[in-house]
This record gives sequence, C-alpha cells and structure tokens, in this order.
Amino acid sequence: MELPPFEMNNSIPPSLCKPQPHPIYHGLYSDKIKNVLHIIAEGHLANGDLLNNNGLLNGRMGLALFYYYYYEYTQNEKYAEIGGKLVTEAVENIVSSKTINPYLANGLTGILWGLNILYQRGYLADPPMEIFSIETYNYLETVAYRAVALENNDYLFGSLGIIAFLNSEDWDVTGLLAEIMKNKALQKPIRRSKKMLTSLSYKDNLTLAHGEAGFLAVLRQVSKKGKNIEKVRIMIEQVCCKLMTIITTTRRDSLFFPDFFNDSFNYDRRPSSKLAWSTGELSISYNLLDALEYLGENVLASKISEHVKQCASYTTDKNSAQDIFFCQGSIGYTYLFHKLRQKFELNNLSTAIDYWLKTILDYYGDRTSSLDSYRSNFPSTLRFGILNGSSGVGLGLMGIASGEASDKCWDKILLL
Repeated sequence: MELPPFEMNNSIPPSLCKPQPHPIYHGLYSDKIKNVLHIIAEGHLANGDLLNNNGLLNGRMGLALFYYYYYEYTQNEKYAEIGGKLVTEAVENIVSSKTINPYLANGLTGILWGLNILYQRGYLADPPMEIFSIETYNYLETVAYRAVALENNDYLFGSLGIIAFLNSEDWDVTGLLAEIMKNKALQKPIRRSKKMLTSLSYKDNLTLAHGEAGFLAVLRQVSKKGKNIEKVRIMIEQVCCKLMTIITTTRRDSLFFPDFFNDSFNYDRRPSSKLAWSTGELSISYNLLDALEYLGENVLASKISEHVKQCASYTTDKNSAQDIFFCQGSIGYTYLFHKLRQKFELNNLSTAIDYWLKTILDYYGDRTSSLDSYRSNFPSTLRFGILNGSSGVGLGLMGIASGEASDKCWDKILLL
C-alpha cells in the first residue's frame, strides 16, 4: 500500500527555531548530571553526520526532542535552533522518500507524534493535522487495520504504536481495539532482521514493547479520552484478568513468564533484566498497577505494589544492567522506578533510583570533563536514539530531575 501524496497545508513554520521560553528546570541532583547532559548535547553536535534515521525512537525526531528539552533547561537558544533544524530535516526526508515506514519506532507515526509533542509544548504554530493532510491520518488508520488483520500488534513496529498516536490526536480508535480483542493471539512473530525475531506469540509475550502489557497501556490511554468509555473499560478488565491469570499461575523460566509472587522462583537470567522497559517485569507492573487502580481492584493492586518493592531490591554489583540506555538499561530502570514513586506514591524506591542513577554517572565517569576523551572511549554513547542512545539518557535525566508529569511530557510515547 502506497502513501497518498502529502498535501502540506502549511510549511514547517519559522517558529520552530524561535520557541517561547519555558520555565527553567530546578533540582538537578549534581554537577555530574549537568556535565552528562552537556556532553550528550555537544557530542551529538560533533557527530551529526552519523545520523541516518529520521524516526522518533531511533533518529532525528527523537534527538530533536532532546534538544528542545535541553533548551528548556539551559535557556540557550542555540539548542532550540538545532532542534528545529533536525525536525525540518526529518519531515523533508520522509516527505521526499519513495518508500514510507508507517510505524512508530522509525517511521511516519513517530515523526507525527514528535511534531504533536512539540506543538503541545509551544514550538509549532500549527498542529500536525494542519501541516499534513487528513489523508495522511486516514492512511495510518488503514495501515493499522491491515496490521491488526495480520495480527501484527507490536507497539514499536505494528498496529499498537499507530493506535496510540491516533488516540493522542483524538482519533476514534475503538474499532481497531475491538478488532484486536477478536484475535485469539495478540501478537504473531514479526521479523526485524534475517537473524532476529522481535517478539514471540501472544502466549509467550506479556511485554510492554511487543505484547499484552503494551495493549493494556494503550487501552488506558484511550480510556482517558472519555470516548466509548464502557467498551474500553470492559476491554481493560478482560486484559487485566488475562495478564493476572498468566503471571500468577505459570511457572516457566522465561522473561515473558515472570512468577510475580513466588520468591523461590529461580531465574537463570540476571535479576536486573526483570527491570527492562521493553521486555521486563517492571514495566508490566507499572501498567498493571495503573489499570487495576483505575478499575478499583485495590487488593490486586497492592500485590503488584509489593512486587515492585521486591524489584527495587535488585541493586547489587552482580546485577549490572545490559547498558545505560532506555530500552533495556540503567536509565530505563531509573525512570520506571521514578514514575512508580511519582504516580503511585510507592515508598522505599529511592535507594533503587539512586543506585541505577549512579551506574549511569559512573559509566560516563570523569571523562565527561573531556569531550575528546568521551568520544574516543565511549563511541556507543554517540548513538542518537531515545530507546538505544544518548537522547533517551538525556531526556530521562531531565525528566527525573524536573519531576514533570503532564500530558505534554515526552514519556507518553513510551506508554508511561
């Protein structure tokens, strides 16, 4: 299916490069964090030619969000201008592309969602729906229906990411959600590369990025819009029941089958892998807790809260994270614990937040005082993405420090 011709009703306005000032963030924990943010910003400036992805979670649009947020922190217009340039490049590249990736992580959906966040924060004169034609949104809805028919309901690379974005634009997505509910399997395997499958079948996958927890999170976002509220609530009840049944009755040595309430269950994997944003227990717990409180299931919610506190104990030197990034690393762990403490007022999470934050600062270490040393010693840190790069580290650090919890916050793209 081809993308209909873009009919841009308005060009990207000059205000992209001249945003209105926002309040300066307060409460950054230490000079080390400030240095890390600075080195991320300047490191990307010196290596811009390495960027070959226009997307929200792995490319230009995500990096643009980092620079706009960093502008809000520093009040240095230089960074807003960089953000505006990146946005313009991302939009122009995708408009001129002969083939369009429609999905969230690397494609059109992510770029439009990034534009929507910038519009909400005052950096765009017009909403994305006025910049692009309505046909673009109709196209995405059609793609989502086709993906649902193929049982590709992945959040990053399938229908759920499109549904979440359309919902953020007040699009009625209950028909798409109902179609997903009809399927016996939430997720069929999809191939990311010739060597790797991004996800398993529904019965093997409860995760936020690729499975049932992602569906639950999208349902909760839809419920907050107040459309077809009873139908959506019934779906949330059904998914919660399914999730709780699986995780409390299944004993299997797999990250996708966490035995939440059995302390004797032995994982072969390091315990910290349970905390990963994309495929771990902690993000499943976050969205289950949110849904159960919405449904008034306080007893079940208290069990999930206790499990979160247990996860907070995975803070020993033997439990090193896979990396420092958001998808499966330290900043993802830190940010999830921060959001759990912030939203659900869970106590005893400060130690976990401080522990995983320290792993990020230690990773950058004293080399943050030297940009040249940083580049030569940590080339992986020059990855640009939100999920697997330094943009996500920077956004996460600023989010933790500022405590922002508004609907305009960037973290809605990660279902938080």
